[in-house]
Amino acid sequence: MTELIELTVPRKRNVKDLTVTIAALESGDQVSATFFTERFGAFNLDGEARLSPAIGTFTVAGRAIEQSLKPDKSLQTLLIVRHSSVGDEEQREGEESREGENEDEPALQIGDLGAVAELGHGDLVRATLHDPAYGNFTVTGVAVFSRVGTMYLVGEWILGINQSPAPRLRQIEIVSPAGSHPHPVPATITTLADEAE
Repeated sequence: MTELIELTVPRKRNVKDLTVTIAALESGDQVSATFFTERFGAFNLDGEARLSPAIGTFTVAGRAIEQSLKPDKSLQTLLIVRHSSVGDEEQREGEESREGENEDEPALQIGDLGAVAELGHGDLVRATLHDPAYGNFTVTGVAVFSRVGTMYLVGEWILGINQSPAPRLRQIEIVSPAGSHPHPVPATITTLADEAE
């Protein structure tokens, strides 16, 4: 059975360690963050942490990591990957000097998206997406089918609609089909969410 360590949810969150990690976070750090919600189960977002001026919190792929420097209730684990090479420091300095310019990273080339047509509810999936506001990021988790809009999602991100790839999707891999991995499979979505996750 295929099991992905990044989807392992601790029995009890270590809020103290999460808080220390959040305090060390800087906008632009690459992070790997695992979340858990009833609607989408466990999912991991791997991308750039950005301090949102609109809500005043750190986010990854638009999802809040913290609220007033306290871990978001859905955040389970957080790992910061710091880039300490000279080239990265020079790149950061260059980005700071271009204040006011568009800092969006270029979208990845679109790879083979044929797996979208083969998606099934409960498949273990890894997908790379590009959003102009959040850059390139990878989402890993269990595909959830939504009858509302006939789409497949992982962690709130749409992978496909009516078996066609979502516009932001760049790469997709079915890591393991439903039934051949140990990760819990959320229920099919049949209604719009009544509350924010």
